[in-house]
Amino acid sequence: MAMTINAFIAESNDNTPWSKEEWDSFNQTAKEAGNIVIGRRTYELMREGDGFNKLQDTLVIVVTSKTDGKNDTILNFVHNPKEAIDLLEQKGYQVALIAGGRELNSSMIKEGLIDELYLDVEPQIFSKGISIFSNDISDKELKLLGSKMIGTDTIQLHYAVIN
Repeated sequence: MAMTINAFIAESNDNTPWSKEEWDSFNQTAKEAGNIVIGRRTYELMREGDGFNKLQDTLVIVVTSKTDGKNDTILNFVHNPKEAIDLLEQKGYQVALIAGGRELNSSMIKEGLIDELYLDVEPQIFSKGISIFSNDISDKELKLLGSKMIGTDTIQLHYAVIN
């Protein structure tokens, strides 16, 4: 998940003005995982902005209460986070890349479905924005597993979630 240093994953208007290096890193990670799991709003924003173009051959699972989408070999709609994980397991995936947004992130962590977090901290501060998690999650302890630079100004932090 890319975020500002004050933990916003997007501006209030849903804009995500991340660096080219950040987007390249995300696309590479998605290709390596072979999948992304996103919420309904993230799906709509990616569809409007042609965000799926660079994710060719990447399975996309959309967690949504609305079921107006049609499943195919690349795009699947499910009703809850557990269904997303079950579908990935059925298809033989060992890793799930949870790509947001806030409500999905919160649901996944509340249900204990996130083992590790990769937080890409961009050198920006938004005065207002969308936070990485909603306020109704319970406290979690994390253990730093590593860090690395992405480009010259972005750092990726890798944490284990202590469930």
